[in-house]
Order: sequence, then structure tokens, then C-alpha cells
Amino acid sequence: MSSTLTTNVINPEILTDYVTAKFFESSELVRSGAVSTGDVDGDISKGGNRVEMPSWNIASSQMQHKAESADITLKAMDDKKEISPVVHRYDGISINDLAKLQVKSDPNAEAGKQIAEIVGHDTNDVLVNVLEGAIASVSANLIDYSGTGDIDATAVSNAMALLGDFRKNLKKGTLLMHSTVENDLIVLGAVTYAKAAVTMFGDIALEEGMVPTFMGLKVLTDDELQKDGGNFRSYIIGNNAMFISWQRKVLVEKDRDIKKKVDEVTWDYHAVGHLKGVSYKAASVDNPTLANLSTSSNWELKAESQKLVNCVRLQTT
Repeated sequence: MSSTLTTNVINPEILTDYVTAKFFESSELVRSGAVSTGDVDGDISKGGNRVEMPSWNIASSQMQHKAESADITLKAMDDKKEISPVVHRYDGISINDLAKLQVKSDPNAEAGKQIAEIVGHDTNDVLVNVLEGAIASVSANLIDYSGTGDIDATAVSNAMALLGDFRKNLKKGTLLMHSTVENDLIVLGAVTYAKAAVTMFGDIALEEGMVPTFMGLKVLTDDELQKDGGNFRSYIIGNNAMFISWQRKVLVEKDRDIKKKVDEVTWDYHAVGHLKGVSYKAASVDNPTLANLSTSSNWELKAESQKLVNCVRLQTT
């Protein structure tokens, strides 16, 4: 009687499609609405370690008063290209891991679920570190309340006020914080829960259950957020303030070493994460690590005004 091997039940083509689809459900920042996709102008699939995103700005938005016989003064259009680094990430598992999957009723779905969670967590880390490094380079969007106590409505409102009349772009956005800070809000009874609306991410419907909110902002926690000594950094992010695009979607491959009787499955992705209005510096390293991404000196403001960067950072105890 013939036996069923891992190589028979793990189908790379099915897994590739499955992992790509499930990724959007696995990334919390994507589900929150803070991250969009498909915003890169150009074909990033051509390869390379950086992506250039043109952003054109008319020099002044003030229209002119024209006398009857006078000419119109023509304005310049500034080319403010924003650069994003491409991150290349790889991982894999051996037969010892895959053997555990064979007891499942659907090995493809089980492997796909686990790989999607790994990729989702990893890309979420990339986006969080891009956020931390990029916004830290925009000093006018940072506010420090660490000397006055825990997070509260006053601190959050004053942080949003850093964008002036553009604070409206932060309304109904996301409040990203460490779980300790969220707990402070819960203890105060300041967190309310609302049923999430169904939103579409491409062809995929994303739906969450009851979502914690504070001041109309969706509360999202991530304990990987950097701390400054004993102080916590929280981020208020407008909807679609960030994006992620694939240079190449998640690729799942399998192989078998018949001499060692080992089955292997590997996966990799190549993606661009970006905070709109900020650019990765030319002198910064290619294929950056998380530490590189979270370093403020690797980023610089490109938007005409810091108010056009739909994110602010709030530091509290």
C-alpha cells in the first residue's frame, strides 16, 4: 500500500495564493485602515532595492489677483520624490515541523494559515518600524507628555493639534500604543467598544468584531514599540497614511532531499512599506533591518508641510 507523503499534500501553488490572501487578515495595521496598497506609481516588480514615488506639488496654493492688462505669473511645480526601501525576507520549515501538519484534515490550509500569520506578523513589524523611524524624523509632529503623567484625552487632543487644521485627517484613525498604555485607559474606563464596519482591501472583505476605541480612534496595541527609558511612545495614524506594496508577492516553494529523506518548504516576500510624506535617505542601507527602519536619521521629510504627514507621535509615562 502506498503512503501519503508531505510532498504529496503540500501544494506550493495553492499555498502561495492562500498565504497572499490570508496576509491581509493577519496584519493588524492593514486591518485598522491605516495602511493602503497599490499607491506606488510605476512597476516595482521590475526589481531593485528602492522604489521612487513621484509627488508633484504646485509651489503655492494662493491664486493671483490679475489686473486687466497684466500677465499671470506662472508657478513652478516641484518634484518631491519620496523613496521607499524594499525589504527582502525569507524563512522555511523542515519535515520535523511538517510532520505535525499531517494530522490536520487540510495540510494546505493549516500550513497556509501558519505561514500567513508569520508573514503578517513580520510585515506588521516592518510597517511599525518604518512608522517609528519615519515620524521621528519629522520633529514638528512629536509631542512629549512624559513629565505630566499617563495618556489622557488632553494629551491625545494636543498631539492631534500638531497638524493644525489638518487634524481632521486623523479623525477616525488609529491609535497605536503599547499594551501597558492601553491598560491605563481601560482602568480609567476611557475605552469604549464599537462594532467594526466591513471594509474592502482589494477583493478581500475585512471584518473585525468589537473594536476598542478612544476619542473615536481605533485602539491598536503592539508591544514591539520602542520605549524611551520608562516612557511609552504612541502614534495617532490617519486612514491610509501608510501603504504597503509587493515587489513580489509571497512565494511558497517545496523540495525534497531524497538522500536525507527531508521535506522542505520555504517562503519569501519582497515588499515596500512607507509613511506618506517622508522619504528614505539616499545614503541609508539597502534591504534594511528593523533597526535600520526605526532609525530616524535614515529618513527625511519630503512633504511641503509636516501637516501633510498624517501621523503624530505622543510620548507619555
